Amino acid sequence: MESKVIRYDGRNVDIFNHIDALVKSPVRLMRQFMDEGTFSIPREKRFAMLKTLLEDSVEKEKTALIEKKKDQDNKLGLVDKKRLDRIERFDQLSETQCESELVYYDDERLLYKYKEKLWELVLSTGKDRNVDDAVYGMLLDSLDETPNTIETIETLSESMNLYFHDAEGTLDGLRTNDLKIILNKTSSVDEIARIGRKYQVNIPKTITKPMFKEMLLRMLKKKDKLDEALEKKIESAKIKDLEMIAKREALSISTYMDKELAIRFLMENAIPVDPINYTARSEQEEAAAPKETPPGNETDGETLEQLTEAIHTLNERIDALDEKIAEMNGTTSVSFASRLFYIALVIAILILLIITAGFRYPETEPFHTVIRVLNIVEIQDRGIIDLYHALLRFILGG
Repeated sequence: MESKVIRYDGRNVDIFNHIDALVKSPVRLMRQFMDEGTFSIPREKRFAMLKTLLEDSVEKEKTALIEKKKDQDNKLGLVDKKRLDRIERFDQLSETQCESELVYYDDERLLYKYKEKLWELVLSTGKDRNVDDAVYGMLLDSLDETPNTIETIETLSESMNLYFHDAEGTLDGLRTNDLKIILNKTSSVDEIARIGRKYQVNIPKTITKPMFKEMLLRMLKKKDKLDEALEKKIESAKIKDLEMIAKREALSISTYMDKELAIRFLMENAIPVDPINYTARSEQEEAAAPKETPPGNETDGETLEQLTEAIHTLNERIDALDEKIAEMNGTTSVSFASRLFYIALVIAILILLIITAGFRYPETEPFHTVIRVLNIVEIQDRGIIDLYHALLRFILGG
């Protein structure tokens, strides 16, 4: 272990001898030390430390899975197969993916070791940057005032992200092209969304009509296929027509956020973390902070406009269904009774959605539950939502 001796309270004290107390201190103390020392650390240093820390656990699990595969005539269940595919590419994983592995192993010893190594890296970098002894003294003063606690890996990551800067041409510890490849092979949409939050990108679960329209226009323009007539048509088109245009032009866009689209969304909007610049970092933190909504308009962090957009899209689906029924009947309109029947059917499905979500999210207000089932806000377990989305699409002709 390194050594950094300072004069403190009339005696010589080696700050590295207090690592254990620092590990049990809140992460805000680490932020305060780096703030007062005015330095940040290259992300690749923390990333390399994290990979080294995980190597033994990953190798042990990989060996166990390979043995299990041999015992089962070279066959593994789907979960084990996906797991083995991922850890066999451990050397290619990004920083956030390695953090996910730390969460997956759920080992208090590993978490303690991670924070211990993190503090060693921070103190060592402070030493190399000739941080004033008074700043180290601040750490020792604070130790008597802070409770013993070891935060989760998620808290550590989110709290410290802007203190570790990205090398040029990299994101999440990898060259951008390498990141795209490994995310496509081993990641989930939820994990990609976590990387997005790290780089101030909100990756939604579903694509709203304005978002779909904006992506369609941008991609057509990039392929030099956008003329004035098509642009006007897109501006006034319904979501169904926008999907048809995208399909006709062989553009990979969907109203559902799949992995390929999530990766593209991340790459096009990510803001890399620059080396320490307190004005720039303050602006980044402000941009990354959740925006407050006016009292009385809280909708789980989303705006009423998004709910309106979702309802508008639902109405468009009903209109599209009307047109299909009219074509089958050989008429130009649908009878009032027929339209009422299908509206009642949709309402019945929505009621079933709300009842189901009510059991799953008993603490949620009814209005917020409607937002949840429309999948505007982020829900970690999407099984129920995906099922009912499929039902709605089937009923509404999507």
